[in-house]
Amino acid sequence: TLTGARYGALGVLEPDQDRTEALYTTGMTEADRQRVGRLLPDRRAELPPEGGHAPGGPPARSFLTAPIQVHTELFGHLCLAEKSTGAFSESDRALLQVLAAQAGIAIGNARLYESARQRERWIEGAAAVTTALLTGTDAADALMTVAERARVLAGASAGVILQPTEAGGMEIVTASTLDDP
Repeated sequence: TLTGARYGALGVLEPDQDRTEALYTTGMTEADRQRVGRLLPDRRAELPPEGGHAPGGPPARSFLTAPIQVHTELFGHLCLAEKSTGAFSESDRALLQVLAAQAGIAIGNARLYESARQRERWIEGAAAVTTALLTGTDAADALMTVAERARVLAGASAGVILQPTEAGGMEIVTASTLDDP
């Protein structure tokens, strides 16, 4: 490895940043992984000092961590432990910080790309609905297009068009489900 670390971990926080959503490790036994997972539940929890280890965690003579920031949001932490030659150096610390920064940039770019793709899908959906409404398609087919596009764009299992009844309730006009062709 670049730093000579025996253990590595990536803790990814939940969107609200209060708890660890996922933990990816290398070099650890399952028992160590379970202990490390319990150490990272709270982003405000104090990480162990470099050169030490957290109570309850796998013993480590050396420990190094760097936050992964995506823009101004804390996304998670990169952690290394147990350098084969003793303590981590300043160059190890700088390398881990660069890796964490690059990971944050890559994650931010992936999010921007997905956001752009989602906007593109919404524009395509709006165009399909507009086309259905303007091409003389009958109302039932146009409403089915609206229900289907809304379902697909929302990532839902069903899209439903409702209309109010004279009694003050609602009735289903049309619906699109995952089973629809």
